Amino acid sequence: MRVIQRGMDRYYPAHRPAADALPSDVAKLVAELDIAKDRLRTAERQQEHLAQRDRDIEAQATDAETAATAARAGKAIPAPAAAAKLDADREAAVRAIVAHQAAVKAITQDLNEAASAAADAAKPGPKARQKVEEAAAALTAALEEAVAGMATYDWLGGQGYSAAASTYLVDVHPTLGATGLAGTTGSPQPRERPSRASSWLCLERRRHAGHPEQVRLRWRRLRIPSPSSP
Repeated sequence: MRVIQRGMDRYYPAHRPAADALPSDVAKLVAELDIAKDRLRTAERQQEHLAQRDRDIEAQATDAETAATAARAGKAIPAPAAAAKLDADREAAVRAIVAHQAAVKAITQDLNEAASAAADAAKPGPKARQKVEEAAAALTAALEEAVAGMATYDWLGGQGYSAAASTYLVDVHPTLGATGLAGTTGSPQPRERPSRASSWLCLERRRHAGHPEQVRLRWRRLRIPSPSSP
């Protein structure tokens, strides 16, 4: 299942994999980009600080004090050095931002190229799919055994028996109960449907942890009742 991040910075820490999950060259560029962005933010804060009206007032006060001291000593009145330095610092701050922005852009371009080049090698192959299918088959077998055992238990307890026993999705994944899904929510499903869906939901439940609506959307796509179903 692909996640589309529209209008988001794909390299923001919360929007990317952990460094140890990335190819070494990509991880190195990601770390370099983080540092470059920190430097840019520092430069922007410095520029904002220098642009404040208070800095002009401070420079004027310093120059006035220097001029008064010189006048009292009978010396020539010096040029307003503090104001001149403030102007120079402001120009330097603007140049620094432009330079850091260019660095971020260059690193991002290199990172885009490195990530694209590494994408083909990172694509899960047949072995990865086979591993999931084997795990799903084992889960299906265990689920069918459990459902058959419960059907026998029901019959022994005086209830009806059905070879086509049904179960609830929460019985497959008890942790889904945290989203509000209960063992009596919605209607039970044929045992094959939860077993097929369970392996897929294993992959999705961590991605959407804490977001029940995202999980409900996926239940609807699988035609499995959500907690809001009657």
